[in-house]
Amino acid sequence: MRRKNEETTSFELDIDNSPPLTPEQKANLEALAAMPDSAIDYSDIPSIEDFSGFHRADKKRKAPRTLLQWLTEEREIRLSGRIYHKVQVDFTYHSNRMEGCRLTHEQTAFMYKTNTVACDAEEGCAVLRVDDIVETANHFCCIDWIIDN
Repeated sequence: MRRKNEETTSFELDIDNSPPLTPEQKANLEALAAMPDSAIDYSDIPSIEDFSGFHRADKKRKAPRTLLQWLTEEREIRLSGRIYHKVQVDFTYHSNRMEGCRLTHEQTAFMYKTNTVACDAEEGCAVLRVDDIVETANHFCCIDWIIDN
């Protein structure tokens, strides 16, 4: 799109909808791609020895976030299936399993998602221990406490 100010004409390029290359432009690109690096003339480019004064032009980009920031954000918006959800379910399941908990991974995930416990008698789990359920619920709270503190 062309915009004209009093003295300056500027163009905005939509990269997703760029105009097609002309045959001449395609030929120039193919010639450049075929050219060896030794044939490129760098004489008109000033040498840069110190890069300390350079910074990114894109100031909208934020600094990299920490894992704690990711976990906090995902917990606040109740985002399912991402890092926070995986940490809650997998860490709780494996930690409790080492302590002798009999809940399956699927039961742990179901308990985390719905705050309820389901057991299918056909799969041979007609009885669930109350301790397993309490420990799992407390483990979910413990992970939140760790994130908060």
